[in-house]
Amino acid sequence: MDVFFEAILLQLSFFRVGCLKLEIFPSDSGQEVIFVKKKSRKKRIIIVLVAAVVFIAGITMLFPKGEVPTVMAQSSSLQKDTIQSTVVAEGNIESTDCVNVYAGLNYPIEEVAAQVGDHVKAGDLLYTLDSEELEEAIEKGEVDLRTAQASAQQQIQTSQKQYNDQKSLLENGLNTQINSAQDAVEQALSGMQSAERALQQAQEDQDTAEKALDSNLNADLVNAKSAANTAKTAYDRAEAAYKERYNQESDAYKRLKDDVSDQEKLVRACEDAVTKARQAQLKDPGSAELAAKVAAAEADLSAAESELLRLEQEMKDYESLDEGYDMDDPTRQSLRQLREARDDAKDAYASAVKNLQIAQAAVDQQMETYSRSVAEAQSAYDQAKQAYESALTSQKAVQASVEQSLSDAQQAVTASRLAADNSSAQLALNNQKEDLEKCSVTSPVDGIVTAVYAEEGEAANGLMYVIEDTESLKIKVKIKEYDVNTIKPGMKAIVTAEAAGEQEYEGVVESISPAAVRAQNAENASQEVLFEAVVVITSADENLRIGMSARAEIITEEKTDVFSVPYEMLSTDEQGRDILYTVEETENGLYLPVAVPVELGIESDSRVEVSGEGLTEGMTLLSDARQVVPGMPILLATGEEAAGTELLADGGSTI
Repeated sequence: MDVFFEAILLQLSFFRVGCLKLEIFPSDSGQEVIFVKKKSRKKRIIIVLVAAVVFIAGITMLFPKGEVPTVMAQSSSLQKDTIQSTVVAEGNIESTDCVNVYAGLNYPIEEVAAQVGDHVKAGDLLYTLDSEELEEAIEKGEVDLRTAQASAQQQIQTSQKQYNDQKSLLENGLNTQINSAQDAVEQALSGMQSAERALQQAQEDQDTAEKALDSNLNADLVNAKSAANTAKTAYDRAEAAYKERYNQESDAYKRLKDDVSDQEKLVRACEDAVTKARQAQLKDPGSAELAAKVAAAEADLSAAESELLRLEQEMKDYESLDEGYDMDDPTRQSLRQLREARDDAKDAYASAVKNLQIAQAAVDQQMETYSRSVAEAQSAYDQAKQAYESALTSQKAVQASVEQSLSDAQQAVTASRLAADNSSAQLALNNQKEDLEKCSVTSPVDGIVTAVYAEEGEAANGLMYVIEDTESLKIKVKIKEYDVNTIKPGMKAIVTAEAAGEQEYEGVVESISPAAVRAQNAENASQEVLFEAVVVITSADENLRIGMSARAEIITEEKTDVFSVPYEMLSTDEQGRDILYTVEETENGLYLPVAVPVELGIESDSRVEVSGEGLTEGMTLLSDARQVVPGMPILLATGEEAAGTELLADGGSTI
């Protein structure tokens, strides 16, 4: 019967939901059931119903009709406490302060004093160097220094005299280079001032002429403009009178005038033909054909000219005898007279315009003369100014050269004095003496020697010692990518090391790498994305040693004064809600389980935060939801009975 009931409990345990998953391990009595944390809390209602049916059938077979089965179960009192959500990562312990001691001098190592594992204090001897060669160099340097000091005294006197002579000439105004440069500047300044006065006079003359022109004080130009205006008025009147009479004439006269115009065009065309024929004949004078073409062109021209003369005479006769003409009335002139008067007025106007152009050209020429004089004066002034500026530049250059020469002489004095006191040689000698002191190499810090590369008889070169501070430790851990965003610098951590026992050490997250690294996952041979973080141990002791494997439990979230329960207390009801079980006492001294709905909060490895209206501090809760069958009475275990019920959580049964 015990085996059968154990199987029923195993079946219920397998199908229950909440935040538990089931792992089964073999035992002497059959199967041992262990519940651990599960990521998903989603309930499968159908599976629970099937499990309940199986369980009820088993109970019906086990107990006689009329008997009431009970389950003995443990309980605990609900209390408020602190719960932490953590991320666990592993790494190796390192020193936060690792000092590398490098060889400063390349001499043979005479003695190695400190070995790996030695605890050293700052100033403790690490190794010594063979200093015989260095001591000989120091002795020779002291002799050379005394010799150099004796030979440099004469050079000081010579350079000091040269400096004093140059300084005296400069202070008394006797330097010939500076004096010559000053004379050149004064001469250039005088020339520039003279050129400036000439430029001002030329500009004044030009301004006077321009003002006279603007005020119409130039008589020739004014008379020419007046004559041109008068001639223009006379021409406009004659043109108007002619056009008025011309417009009154018959169409026959207008056709005659057009014929004259066309004949004039024909004459010009014949003249062009004669010119072209004669040019062609010049290229080939003996050509009869070209000669005939010339004769024909000349004959055409002669005929055209004769016809033009006839048409012109006919037009003149017509104009002289036009109907509007009255010999006794001066105002009734003939068309010919009007045309001739217009032509005369046109010629008079053209002559007046030409005279105006001549007068304007004369004025323009006069103004050009003034402008040219100003430009020449400006050019002369610019050249004089450039000469003055060049003289100033030369004067500054001479002054700078003299001052530089004086400075060089002063520097020569300084150089000779420096050579006399032989500071560089003294410094080199001092450096050698300091190197002699450095032949005994000591530890720069307190710590433990973790690496020694110095060997007696070998030349000191490169890294000699590694010394690490054992009192200031850290762990470099790898954080999975889905946890990295929950971790921030400054978060507290709990550090443990298997080699240090169960002792817990305080730590704090110092930094998180911004870039990921990829590590080989042994389970599926894939590349796992990880981020490196540094946890500084703030409460280290002598049990923690550099290189130990360690585990950092980083606290990402913490709540105080809240309810929390172990995962095995949780279950879910048929609606999929998370629940805890409390008990209600019956008349016969037994208890019935009562479900209390809860909301889940942050989680740790073994507990989860719970909250809800039905929760009160000190209330009784069943310790293991696996022991609960809805509707089945419960006998609360006390003392040894409580110890017996622990078997129930491990796969046994007590009824």
